[in-house]
Amino acid sequence: MRGHNKRDLIIALFLLAAALAPRTADLGAFLTADEKNWIGRSYEFVRAFKDWRFNDMLQTTHPGVTTLWLAGAAVSARMVLSHIPFSFQNLIHFVTAAQLPIALVNALIIPAVYLLLRRLWPGNVVLPALAAAVMALDPFLIGYSRVVHVDALLAGLLFLAALATMLYAERGYQRGWLLVSAILSGLAVLTKA
Repeated sequence: MRGHNKRDLIIALFLLAAALAPRTADLGAFLTADEKNWIGRSYEFVRAFKDWRFNDMLQTTHPGVTTLWLAGAAVSARMVLSHIPFSFQNLIHFVTAAQLPIALVNALIIPAVYLLLRRLWPGNVVLPALAAAVMALDPFLIGYSRVVHVDALLAGLLFLAALATMLYAERGYQRGWLLVSAILSGLAVLTKA
């Protein structure tokens, strides 16, 4: 059994590297039309939390909470480290920092998909690895998963939630898988309702 776990860990790490490379290459090289708004919202979201103005944390109807936390924390860290205040005039200094955590979380979803698929198909290494590799290298998913927006996070979290639900049913209704599915579903709803 240890050999299987080691092999799965190696494959998961390879998939993570394959997912990270295109998602993190040249971050900050472009900015989509919506990203300017999302970066500004993220900054305001974290600032409202820091100032205990919880009513002001509602930045959009999506609600985009996962995106706002990830990008907002990165923008705040960039401000502290660079001593550059956030403003739309200084936005160029914050694009890479805001895109990086989104790309990282979206890349981490790929090996998680592989590991959950391996649990669904314990005797099959090829199909889970191939499915995760397709997700890691799909140009459409790569494009969406490196911008400050909600769509790629929503898709990845929902897919993981669906896999956890399938494991819950397949494994004799073990509550742990239901809890994992509920947490991932909650994160997906917080990303975009």
